[in-house]
Amino acid sequence: MREFEFSSALPVWTSGCENKMNETLCFTEKFSYCKDAVFKITACNFYRVFLNGEFLGFGPARAAEGYRRTDVYRISGTEESNTLFIEVNAYRCNTLYDVNTQGLVQYELIADGETLFATGKNTRCAEFTPRNRAVMRFSYQRAFVEDYDYPVPIGDIYAGKSGIFKSLPCEIVPQAKYLPRGVNYPEYRPVTMRLIEGGTFSQTYDYFICRTRYMLNRNIGIFPLEEQKKNVNDYLCSLVYEKRAPSARIAAGQYALYRSQGSRTGFVYLSFTAFCDSEIILFFDEIDMRKTENEGAPAEICFYRNGTQNYVRMSVKAGRQSFLSFEPYAAQYIKILAVSGEIEIHETGIKEYESGKSGAPFAVGDEKLDAIICAAWETFRQNALDLLTDCPSRERAGWLCDGFFSGRAETFFTHENKAERNFLENYALAPQNPLIPNSMVDMCYPAMGSRSFIENWALFYILETEDYFRRTNDAQTVALSENKIKGLLAYFAAKENEYSLLENSSGWVFVEWSKANDPSFTAGVNFPSNMLYAAALESAGRLYGGEWSEKAKRVRESVRKFSFNGEFFEDNCVRENGKLVRKGHTSETCQYYAFYFGTADKTRYPELYKTLFDEFGPNRKDECYPQVYKSNMFIGYYLRLDYLRREKRYQQVLRECVDYFYNMAKTTGTLWEHASPTASLCHGFASYIGEIIFDCVKNS
Repeated sequence: MREFEFSSALPVWTSGCENKMNETLCFTEKFSYCKDAVFKITACNFYRVFLNGEFLGFGPARAAEGYRRTDVYRISGTEESNTLFIEVNAYRCNTLYDVNTQGLVQYELIADGETLFATGKNTRCAEFTPRNRAVMRFSYQRAFVEDYDYPVPIGDIYAGKSGIFKSLPCEIVPQAKYLPRGVNYPEYRPVTMRLIEGGTFSQTYDYFICRTRYMLNRNIGIFPLEEQKKNVNDYLCSLVYEKRAPSARIAAGQYALYRSQGSRTGFVYLSFTAFCDSEIILFFDEIDMRKTENEGAPAEICFYRNGTQNYVRMSVKAGRQSFLSFEPYAAQYIKILAVSGEIEIHETGIKEYESGKSGAPFAVGDEKLDAIICAAWETFRQNALDLLTDCPSRERAGWLCDGFFSGRAETFFTHENKAERNFLENYALAPQNPLIPNSMVDMCYPAMGSRSFIENWALFYILETEDYFRRTNDAQTVALSENKIKGLLAYFAAKENEYSLLENSSGWVFVEWSKANDPSFTAGVNFPSNMLYAAALESAGRLYGGEWSEKAKRVRESVRKFSFNGEFFEDNCVRENGKLVRKGHTSETCQYYAFYFGTADKTRYPELYKTLFDEFGPNRKDECYPQVYKSNMFIGYYLRLDYLRREKRYQQVLRECVDYFYNMAKTTGTLWEHASPTASLCHGFASYIGEIIFDCVKNS
């Protein structure tokens, strides 16, 4: 038997809860002293486990639908009498974070060859009643916020001493196929935040109420506002703050604000004493939105800034309390409100859920470049825990295209590609989504079965698979991906016109976050997508043979013929009276696609090369080529910087990196999705900049 397989445990869940949204169950197991015991567990969606009241771990690593990854914990030197408390949540809603499927948990404890307990026959559980089910979605992309009413001290619950739970029978549910975890376990290092501000808060009648798609769209799975026990969103929106001397002891109507040195990802923890029954709300974000740190103005911590509900609400009884959030979040600031009662905060912060050690892995001797490298490493750590993700806050989703860049960062920073292997393996094993065209792959995975898909981003799946093989020589993953990739190529072949160009793409065509994404730019024959198509065909030819490399040449020739207007590559042609006609839509990003993916080079287009790399870029003035719409960070400027590196223009790359990334590194210690703080402030693809900087410094 392989380590990730179970000897006797079977997957279970309680009857009648198969389709209940946001259902949390708990299991309590007692056992006597044993040496070198092995505890195996998997679950859907997520579990956490406590040994004698101490947090042991969270998981599992995510897998494709129909598969589960097993976590293995070695428990050594336990007490004479021990308690394992297992908490499992099945969200049963559509997310970009994990699959929407039957809740289950499966675990067993083995010591000296004997199974001490295992799920299966006669397993009992309980509904985890302190957690309220009917609450707000955390975001469109993730499931639900955490909202609790604790009838006893929190620590008693996780030590198995509360006596508040009603026992329920479990039934065996369909078994999944097992996979190894595949990635390292996190260290769960606590990052303590320091008190920086205090004051009072009160409600006002003149305020903006946040309303957005995850509150109202029933198709993704929500509890309507009128069914929710507490509308914390509207309450927080109504508050105004007055800054006063900071204090860790706060009574009703008072707050305390804590900060870490940079944004971190993990489980929010709070240790405090409640002097009476109290209600607390803690909310958090990656940044203080104040324009200037005015002495008299309180910090602006916006819980909904990133399209999220960044808060946890709880009511507690009097006594010493220790709270740890179930889900991981991203925060640099935590603001704690005493809605009622009175508490004294002993400690608050983040228990890290990140990969690798904290701190920059190397330095190049330049203050600003070293700050960016450190931010790139921290960004990578927070987005490579169980697979390659876009951001650790709003989504935690495994997106195509993002993975192409962050996979390279993983090779550079760690010299291995465990998270990327999980990412690609999940795609290779994923069943066909019946809501999208046959042979098309999901835009991010594991995720809900969505009707949305990004046709041109599927091409990055092919590019990344070849790039991964080049970096790792992992032929097994390439073979596992072969059927998916050949199916994709057959799908795209059916979309070609008489010039071998993809025309009238389905789904969402995503070029980047700029004018290049405008429907008028992507309609008809979108040339950035075809430039990408040619590169993907070449990759497939190198991976699996066939005639794809020859087709890539035809695609590039057609792009040159129809896209180039004598000065720039235009973004698209549309068909008028049977002919392809350019519409004058020109983006800076289209030019980067042309050079990066092999349609253009400085020999074939010397004037465009000079214009693009001497006069364009993040510092281009508005009056410089106003007819060519500017790029954005994702992915235009990354293509630019990487191509400049290829061209050995190392000093230019380093100057542009400082111009673009240093403020991010200084502000949050991470690298952002956009140039402005309007979305995720820790985006996985951005970690690739660490390799670019190092290579440019080394070769300068």
